[in-house]
Amino acid sequence: MNGTPRDSLPIKKKRKKSTQAEKKSFRGSGIWQKWRNHMKAYANYKDYITGKPLRSGWNCHHMDLDEEHYQDLSDETHFMALSKKTHDLLHFCYTYYSKDENFIWRLKDALDRMVEINHPVYDLDLLDDDKSIVKRFNFLKGRLSAVPPSEAPTEVSLCF
Repeated sequence: MNGTPRDSLPIKKKRKKSTQAEKKSFRGSGIWQKWRNHMKAYANYKDYITGKPLRSGWNCHHMDLDEEHYQDLSDETHFMALSKKTHDLLHFCYTYYSKDENFIWRLKDALDRMVEINHPVYDLDLLDDDKSIVKRFNFLKGRLSAVPPSEAPTEVSLCF
C-alpha cells in the first residue's frame, strides 16, 4: 500500500445494519405508528398498486431496501401503502426484476394474453361501433408495448 502503514489509514465507520429484532422493535414504536398513519392518509387510504381501499394488516412498504436506512423517515417517496398481498407480490416481482428487466415484459405479455383469451369481447367480429374499434386498437397498442423495445417491430399496420 505504497509504504503507508495500515494503522494510519482513516477508518470508515460503517453504520450498523438493523437486525430483524431491531426492525420489529422500531415498527412497534410511536414514531413508526405515526409515520404509518401519515402514509396511509398520504395514499388516500388506498393501495398504491391496486387502488383498492386499505384493510387491516396493510403494509407501509420501504422502497429503500438498504438496512442502514430502515429508520430513515425523511422522504415520503421512499414508502408506499400496500395491502399484504400486494406487498408480497411486489417483493416477489422485485426479486426477478432486479436481476432481469425483461421479467416485467414477460409478465405483462402473460397478463395481456390472459386478458385476450378470457375477454372475447375484443374479437373484431363482435365490434359494431367506433368506440369498440378504438377500444380494440388501444388493446392491441397495449400489447405492442409489452414487447421490449429491442424486439419491437419497426412497422405496424392495422386492417379493419
